[in-house]
Order: sequence, then structure tokens, then C-alpha cells
Amino acid sequence: MLLDFMPLAVPLHFSFSANWYFRHSEGRIRYTKDVLLDDPASKARQDLDGARLRHSFLPEMFPDPVEARPSVGLGIGLATIPHFVYGAPAVYFPYQEPWTDVLVRPGEDPLSAVAALDESRLEERYVPLANQRDALLRQYSPKDVNIGPPDQQGPMNLLFKLVGERIYHYMLKRKGVAHQLFENITETFVNSHRYFRRLLRGIKPGQKAPFQVAECCSYLESPALVEEYNLKYDTRCGEELGPMWLHSCGESTHNLEAFAKFKIVSAELGFGTDLQKARQLLVQEGIGPVPFICRINPKRLLSLKPSEVEKDVAYILDAVRGGPASIASVGVDYGTPRENLLAAMGRVKRYHDEKAEQEA
Repeated sequence: MLLDFMPLAVPLHFSFSANWYFRHSEGRIRYTKDVLLDDPASKARQDLDGARLRHSFLPEMFPDPVEARPSVGLGIGLATIPHFVYGAPAVYFPYQEPWTDVLVRPGEDPLSAVAALDESRLEERYVPLANQRDALLRQYSPKDVNIGPPDQQGPMNLLFKLVGERIYHYMLKRKGVAHQLFENITETFVNSHRYFRRLLRGIKPGQKAPFQVAECCSYLESPALVEEYNLKYDTRCGEELGPMWLHSCGESTHNLEAFAKFKIVSAELGFGTDLQKARQLLVQEGIGPVPFICRINPKRLLSLKPSEVEKDVAYILDAVRGGPASIASVGVDYGTPRENLLAAMGRVKRYHDEKAEQEA
């Protein structure tokens, strides 16, 4: 049985959408190819511009970035592997991150398009990203810039991007094809992580390090499918790469028992997920209750009244008792009232004040 205790501290964090940065900067921060790919120095400058915008909008959370160094992720976000590895055409917008259309068209053989790639072949396809790193290091010393890998997603997410909704048909009706697709993309995913670990951190293939697997599509699956596919291949990733952070989108209560079979060190759970049930189920041997990152839906921050936002935060604070937790809203959009963000911050502060009194 879990101890019925409330975490001593529950950090809260907001991150903002591309549209938020584009609109608040009056178009100076944009997500076009010339910025994201062709000119890494401008990408670094935009990161600092974004930090100044965050401070101007919400100084109660974001400090003055006068001493900040830029943080730059190589590639073009979640479109990186579909575009650079598999050749899916990338579409750029000034106000949102790049996107790729489904690569495998109806009637085409998905196995001919989604092959397993070893690290040497990935190195060839990632030359533009290695060039990005080199360009940044010509402009900045290593201590003055933080260069990170692209968003590499996870096996299921990548297959959804490459194959489209037909991946569910394969998982249900053509299991041999589905498992081969998962085999191929899992090998590519693992080797992609190994490549960027070596490129950016000097980590050798046999060394383990934490990584995230994104399960944004799992809320559309049944528990049986999650166990047959996601669990099997994400587990293989963990065996090869190291401790795994699990991210899921949307309301995922129906898959919590399946998620409990994953070997994870942290879980990010979509808004609406039954956190009390999650706390009971997501317990790991040697760790205990795993830390939760609990999402607040940014659409609710955009549309609710401050008092309603406080209720959303209060629900999370009460539901996560029994283990460590933090709260985040990712993709806070343009037009979200400052008052709503301050309401969330104020409710968390009251919680911390109450805990401090209890511990005194």
C-alpha cells in the first residue's frame, strides 16, 4: 500500500506554443526553413529572444535572461526523423513548427519505405544536422551554448507519422506487417539516439542514459494493443538505451494497467487521466511510486476563468498524493490570459505554504 503523503514540493512550469512566440514577437520569431535549418545562429538568437518575451510576459515565473545562454535543438522538431531519415517532405510555417505529410501512400508497401537503418547510414542522412552543430560551435564556445538532440519521438509516434492511420489497420489485421514495421522503426530509433549521444555528448553505444519515449498515439489504442506493440518495442528501446521516461497524451486512464508493465523512471500523463489510479499502479521495484509530470490542458488555460484554473490545479495536487510530482502546461497559446497563469501559480504557492506549516 502507498503512503498517503503529499509531496513536499510540486513544481509548476509553462511552455509556450510557436504561435505564441510568433504573435508576441510580431513575427520576429518564426519557424521557417531559413531559421530552423539554414542559419543555426539565428535559431540561437531566437531562443534568447523567446526567453526575453517569457520574462516580459510572466516575470513571476521566468527570470531576466541577462545571463542566459541559448539552447538549440538540432533538426526541425518532431519532423526530424520522418524528413531527414525517411525523406518525408517537410512543410514549414512561420507560426508553427514544421510538419510532414504521411510518407506511405495508399497502395504502397510500407516495408519498402520504412526500413531499419544502422548508425552509419543515419550519419549520412544527418549530415545537415552535424553541420548545424559545427556552425553553432564556430559562433559560440561550448560553454556558451547548449546544443541538444532533436525531438526523436518514439516508435509508435514515428510509425503514425510515416504510415498514417493505416498503422492501426496493420496492428489489428496484418500483424506480421505491423511487427516488422515496429522492428524496423525501433532499430532506427535506437540508432538515432546513439548517433546524437555520440555527436553531442561523446557517449559510447554501450553506455546507458535516460531518454524519453513519446506515446502520443497510445490513447487511441486498446490496452491489448499497447501491450502487444508499444510495451514490447519500448521495452527493447529501454534495454538498449537506458532509463525510460514515458510520455502520453490525452486521457489515458484505460491504458494505465498496461503502462504499469513498462519499466519507467518517470511518467508524463495527459490531462484527464485518473491520477489516483495512476499513483496506485505506476510503482517500480527499487524506485517506488514513479515521479509524475501532470499536464494542464493549454486550451483550458486559454478559455477558463482563473477560479476554474485553480480547481484544475487543486485536483492534480490532491490526486498525486503518495509520490513525487510536478505540473506542466505545454503549448500555452497566444491569447491565454496572464491572470490564468497567475491563478495556477497562486494555487501551487498556497499548497507549498500549507505544507511548510505542516512540516514546521
